[in-house]
Amino acid sequence: MATFESSAVLAPAAIARDRIAQRAAENPHRAAHDDRELLEALTQGDHSLESFVPLSLDVPTKVVDTSSVCAPSIEDIAAFVRGGTPSF
Repeated sequence: MATFESSAVLAPAAIARDRIAQRAAENPHRAAHDDRELLEALTQGDHSLESFVPLSLDVPTKVVDTSSVCAPSIEDIAAFVRGGTPSF
């Protein structure tokens, strides 16, 4: 029987907006995500990144803050996903 774990990767709205803009400018493959339309909606106040709600699943979930240094570490996240005992 398979087991599932989930992780939610979060950053403050200002950082998330900057990352969206950078990815839209640097990666033409991001066109499928319609980042430019999202950025326009953010600029015009038609959308807010603060309204983001992570998926709610009935599985173990770890929130990862990527606002500066990835916390917890990538090694701890991998241990969590593998079902091991991470140090966080």
